[in-house]
Amino acid sequence: MDVGVAFVDLTDPDRIAGFSVNGDTSLVAASMIKLAVLAEFLDEVERGDIAMEEPYTVQAEDIVGGTGSVQSAGAGSTFTFGELARLMICESDNVAANVLIDRMGMDAVNARLEELGLENTQLVRRLMDETAMAQRKENLMSAEDAAVLLAQIYRGQLVSETASAFALEALEAQTDSAGLAQGLPEGVVFAHKTGTLAMVKNDGGIVEAEKPYVLVVFCSGAEQSAAYDLMGKISTLVYEQFE
Repeated sequence: MDVGVAFVDLTDPDRIAGFSVNGDTSLVAASMIKLAVLAEFLDEVERGDIAMEEPYTVQAEDIVGGTGSVQSAGAGSTFTFGELARLMICESDNVAANVLIDRMGMDAVNARLEELGLENTQLVRRLMDETAMAQRKENLMSAEDAAVLLAQIYRGQLVSETASAFALEALEAQTDSAGLAQGLPEGVVFAHKTGTLAMVKNDGGIVEAEKPYVLVVFCSGAEQSAAYDLMGKISTLVYEQFE
């Protein structure tokens, strides 16, 4: 399989310690791209372009496949934009992600990525866009770019301390525990985001242990069981060596 790994030592005062293996390679992002959408959303909230408490009523044309409370609630249900952003992360809700993308625009998300220096990440299509998927158009991200966003969240530097705290809470509420979490000891908090498509399994987050760190692993081109097995081994090895 194609694998990208990135590690950031969050205890390093110089903020340079870490390593990567193919970490700068752009791979299929799957739902990891939602970290980029979140970054732009939080910046627009900070600027006053979107209010967390602003309501949105889900339209029939918004409904796409996947999991999550918004999809389950269906057309006619109302959520605040803050709720949509949180559900996009903790439940990986595709409807929520697309509503935010439509509100802000893909160009705005990609401009935010460029401003952050994340050159190996690009939002190409909406989530579960079957026409684009049939044309093999995929959102791309590198493990290193995901690690940068996660480190900024932990350090309170993604837009602001308030915005970062919102993002961290959403990551901590992640409902998908398969992947890297399987390689961590019970009781260790792992604030993370996952991404899954056919032959794609990605996971990355903040291990809130005695010595906190960021670990991201992207796997493309292998069965999910093989990707999960590799993730678990990497996660265990990194934890045992670092802690």
